[in-house]
Amino acid sequence: DPPMRTGKRLPALGATAAGAALVASLLAAPPAGAATAGPVVDGLSLSSSTVAAGGSVTLTATATNTTSQTLDVSLGVEVPSGISATRPAVRNCGPYGRDIGWLVYCGGTVAPGGQAVLTFTVTPSAAGTYTLKSYARQTYTTDDTWSSVTLTAG
Repeated sequence: DPPMRTGKRLPALGATAAGAALVASLLAAPPAGAATAGPVVDGLSLSSSTVAAGGSVTLTATATNTTSQTLDVSLGVEVPSGISATRPAVRNCGPYGRDIGWLVYCGGTVAPGGQAVLTFTVTPSAAGTYTLKSYARQTYTTDDTWSSVTLTAG
């Protein structure tokens, strides 16, 4: 049967203070390094948040399986223009990591409570501020979790 219509109008979601707060919370970016919630939780860190232009720092991205089941996970880091990356080392994330220029990523099977890990070196070519973002998810789903860190090159 089709749904019944009552003729009542509901207020638009953004028209109430609660609706506005909900929309704002959904659109807010997580704080630097913080992960959003999901069955697979993302983490991202740098060995230093500042470096000389042409210098290098180590970046580590993690995908933590928060469930009681073994999961296939995907983990990736968006590499912004002006940053070069070395071939990543991986743990629980495929036989090797892949670098396609703007994205370094891997996928693998992770035990309950375990982590997939990508580690690689990033080098900014010029002075500036660079934001690196990472994602983690259960493979073949859209339940991405995101983290970001900022690297300042002087």
